[in-house]
Amino acid sequence: MPAWIRKHPIATFFLLLLAALAVSAWSAYESWFAAGPWHPVPVDAPTYSQVFDPAFEEAALEAIEALNSHREEQGFPAITSAVAHNGRLIWQGGAGWQSLDPLQPASAQTQLRIGSTSKAVTATAVARLIDNAAVTLDTAIETYMPDLPNPAWRQLTLRQLFSHTAGLTGYRENTDYEGLFLTLCGCRHYESVRDSLEIFDGSDLLFPPGTDFHYSSFDTNLIGAVVAHQQGVSYQDLLEKNVFDPLGLTASGLDQDGTERPNLASFYEIRDGAAGRWPDFDLSQRWPGGGLVSTSAELALIGNAWLNDAFISRDTRDAMWTPQVLANGEVNEQSYALGWRFNPNRETNGRTLSYAHHGGVSKGAMSWLVVYPEHGMSIAVNINTHGKTFSDFARVETEIREAFLRLLERNPAEAP
Repeated sequence: MPAWIRKHPIATFFLLLLAALAVSAWSAYESWFAAGPWHPVPVDAPTYSQVFDPAFEEAALEAIEALNSHREEQGFPAITSAVAHNGRLIWQGGAGWQSLDPLQPASAQTQLRIGSTSKAVTATAVARLIDNAAVTLDTAIETYMPDLPNPAWRQLTLRQLFSHTAGLTGYRENTDYEGLFLTLCGCRHYESVRDSLEIFDGSDLLFPPGTDFHYSSFDTNLIGAVVAHQQGVSYQDLLEKNVFDPLGLTASGLDQDGTERPNLASFYEIRDGAAGRWPDFDLSQRWPGGGLVSTSAELALIGNAWLNDAFISRDTRDAMWTPQVLANGEVNEQSYALGWRFNPNRETNGRTLSYAHHGGVSKGAMSWLVVYPEHGMSIAVNINTHGKTFSDFARVETEIREAFLRLLERNPAEAP
């Protein structure tokens, strides 16, 4: 704990209180005052649906109907989804509008912010480096990046950072006050992930590493900086070399990195059936943990690639999908593994399913990616606004999953 805080506990309390009020005020500002101009969200909207194997035609019809009904019910401008099975895309579809002004239908090419689902993408790159023995989960990160800007980070490990047990602060608890302001305003652009560490490198750890759980994008931002430094490349190159290029993906990347993205959706705040543009916010401060863009199809393919032993080994997959245990011997409160949440043998809709998943909330967007290992299937869903709650947004994935699983169970011989 810094000496100033020890000497001035009352002043520190009021500074933290002001910081909390600032966070709440800024959230209200973003949501209620900055969005606009406002446009009605059309009730009727175009849809698209592409089936890549006729065996799944019936499931695809159910899926696009569920997707469009969900869009109408929730009032989303656009919703897109995709399903991959056994290493290939089998369906993609969407409903609504990529942009409301000018009016532009959503399509298979529509790119959306994926928020914290970026953590699973970062984990994909690092998993492949683990397979290549370039990094290990339990090596102190100072081995990979000796000139860390905060001495308290030196003995942290990738395992602790990926599992959010390292003790790093989050957006709201950040006591690096200049960094807190920059986090709130999104008004500074960073050319590298390493530079973006300045927004939290002045904060102390919240607890001794490994003793507790605190979910924070800062954990993954630090991973991105450390591993890219160890590889001698930029974070963008790290993803391209280890994820995007091997999988043939061309629509995934870093938001606001200077790339022209004509298919990037517009992002909205919804109020009383009308949509206003989300205020400008520079996501370069959080690329590894929450600043990527992708399509539903490419997200589904990234998730499905985890089931390919030639892409990520079984041993590494098992390690990354094992919920982490705290020092008290209990699994952390979110069943968080390493870069993914993993729920083993959970009862849902009359089935017992195990699944890896990650969701994301970004500025005017939500994302959901789920992988079902026993069924060789992955599903992605994305929108270009915020749902009332994350569960309101994500529950359509259950309908899509059931449509495809029913077909696979009824006609197992037809499964690719």
